[in-house]
Amino acid sequence: MHQSKAVMALAKCILVIVTLGSSITICGQPYFSKIYPGLPLVRASITPDSGLVVIGGGGATFNQYGAGRWLMRVDRSGFPMWSTAYNPLEQEAVRIHDVAWIGDSSFIIVGNAGTYYTTNNKMVQQVVGPTGQVLWGGKATGNGFEETDYWLNRAERAVDGSVIVCGARLVMNLAGIFGPGYAARVGPEVGSYFTPLVSYTSGPVFPVAIIKDVAATSEGGFISLGFGSGLMIAYKVDALGSVYWSRSLTFGGDDLLQMHVLEGEAGSTYIAHESFGGSFRLMQLGPDGNVLWCKRFQMLGEDKPTGLERLPNGELWISGMGWLMACSANGDVLWARSIPHLILDMEAAPEGDGVFLVGRDGSDGWIMRTDVNGHVPGCAEASFAPTVTPETLVSSSYSPPIPFNAMSSYTASVVPGEVPTAVLDCIPTAVQIELTDGAVMRTYPVPFSHQLNIDLPGTDLRLELIDALGRIRRSLQTTKETSIIMDKGDLHPGLYLLRVEKDHSHVAVQPVIVE
Repeated sequence: MHQSKAVMALAKCILVIVTLGSSITICGQPYFSKIYPGLPLVRASITPDSGLVVIGGGGATFNQYGAGRWLMRVDRSGFPMWSTAYNPLEQEAVRIHDVAWIGDSSFIIVGNAGTYYTTNNKMVQQVVGPTGQVLWGGKATGNGFEETDYWLNRAERAVDGSVIVCGARLVMNLAGIFGPGYAARVGPEVGSYFTPLVSYTSGPVFPVAIIKDVAATSEGGFISLGFGSGLMIAYKVDALGSVYWSRSLTFGGDDLLQMHVLEGEAGSTYIAHESFGGSFRLMQLGPDGNVLWCKRFQMLGEDKPTGLERLPNGELWISGMGWLMACSANGDVLWARSIPHLILDMEAAPEGDGVFLVGRDGSDGWIMRTDVNGHVPGCAEASFAPTVTPETLVSSSYSPPIPFNAMSSYTASVVPGEVPTAVLDCIPTAVQIELTDGAVMRTYPVPFSHQLNIDLPGTDLRLELIDALGRIRRSLQTTKETSIIMDKGDLHPGLYLLRVEKDHSHVAVQPVIVE
């Protein structure tokens, strides 16, 4: 009798969930905002299971260069799974500037090793496995530059599973620090480097260019964006390494300014870049690299654009130091919200229904998973209206990038770290139910893959988790706790019932999904 009642109750819950079809979509996605104490986060990359690999750490150079020295892996609910630190065999300082998924199950980290602006600096890239173990790596060879400072700024996955990396090979001499900028394609196999390219603003005589960002194109090529000699420079390359167009735009830039590039519709290109003296520009280039339109935005607080993404519905999302904004395909503001944290990176969710935001709150790390409207249900984000000014910006041709030399081997040691902790920042998407005495109980995330958080009214309760066969798989007795955690353990994916009793009387039944 007990078992049949449980099965019937479970069937009723299934019927309710199926009947409320929209609820499946809402409750099935774990939107959240979480704090990771003492672990400032810099950048992130989407994992195959819709989680994140996040760069963390930093130190004295964190604020200036946005670099970390370790990775943290979190699942789609923000639950930390592992962390790993990296140091080269020479025990030099390693700064990781970006991470990207490469191949079927690996990741590539890029950055630099050694001391900034010295002759012993190295352009570092390491390919690491699914748990962070080093598989292979490389550094740029001198190739005629006796005094150089190497670093890589960004890594972006291409449609074939390879990764485009970009950065700079800075020449050091009495006249100062010069380029050229650097971009290359890297495959997942050991030593699989495709032809690298270097970029100059006005030909190889005066190399002053630093590549800050790349965007993979749907046809297998990439778009590169950087600056040098008072110009912002961009070029588009096909899958075989041929240059479609090379453009420069009048613009003052230095290494601390933020800039982002993204493929648009019908062969176009979107660019968001920080301007001197505040504000930032958003523009669209046509298939030939010429400017179609340009708008300047004045935001609340800092104007630095830290991320640029295009969702499947065609909206452009731009993140910044404390704000998030969505625009139409022609740059009209759809909404803008203040976010109470410094956003340092944004990744579009594979499901196309929102984004991951990554950054920090003081010395703590922070991750948010939004819905398609830029919200986390239960989190307050105040709306505001940025000041928008249309501008006329003209692009002109500049010398295209040229092929460069290949790379040599480079290795690093690994120091496994402790699994970090995560603290709930504000109420995520949750299933909420009112008990028979009027008290409220809430469970999240829904579904859950590692642990289920249960907020309680602070009274003595008995909780039982029942599977589809009516078996009690978990049984907990609370004594005035306001929150508890139920681990997944050996639970198989599926639908369960969470039954709540008080004083030996049934007070609530709630469906729980395990994935």
